[in-house]
Amino acid sequence: MLDFVNQLLDSEDNIIGQLILLKRNKNNKEVKVYMRALVKEHNSPYYKYCIDKYYFNKDVKEEKPLIRPLRPLYYLKESNKIQSLLESRDNIIDQLKLLKEYKKTKAVDTYIKEYLELWANEYEAYCIKKFYYDMDVKEVKPNAKTLGITLYKITFKETASKQDKSTGYTKLIKKVQKKDKIKILDGPYKNQIGIVNSFDKNSSKVFVTISLFEEKFAIEYDGKFEKIKEIKDEK
Repeated sequence: MLDFVNQLLDSEDNIIGQLILLKRNKNNKEVKVYMRALVKEHNSPYYKYCIDKYYFNKDVKEEKPLIRPLRPLYYLKESNKIQSLLESRDNIIDQLKLLKEYKKTKAVDTYIKEYLELWANEYEAYCIKKFYYDMDVKEVKPNAKTLGITLYKITFKETASKQDKSTGYTKLIKKVQKKDKIKILDGPYKNQIGIVNSFDKNSSKVFVTISLFEEKFAIEYDGKFEKIKEIKDEK
């Protein structure tokens, strides 16, 4: 169902580019269904601004996206003062400006270095280099992926039946079961090994426990992975 819209959205990774593509096909029945669901489901100021401006051609006041904060913050858990200050920041740039005040602190320097090498996407790397290291770098603007915006697949109640919703779950439990060990193949946790805890019956999401820096973390994941087969020792 809605294969046309899914193929259309898969061709763009930016919410604005996606809306422009949708607008070009606005007379398509599936696009109309999708847009009704999108308007109803997403009511944040930035979403509404993008939809009104790039799909409905409305003259609206610009809204800037709220850039998600830096994650994960493993190394800073030992620094209670810094951690508590960071919790009051919900924007990556504000966080980096705050962290810069603690530059040359071992916990902060280690965290920034590791984050840049292991976790940062293109936009985050730009922000770290510019606002923490004061480097003269080419500007990178946030797109749908770096904002955590997912318009790639149709997941709204109005556009899928119960049978459609359960398809991903059915396929998922045929691949893995609880307590199986898997290797994550994409996203910020790429190449991490995790243990399957449970599944979301309304989607293809799996809940996994991973170990990072000698600590365990529970994550929600719906990307690609491979099951790791346990090799039993022969007697």
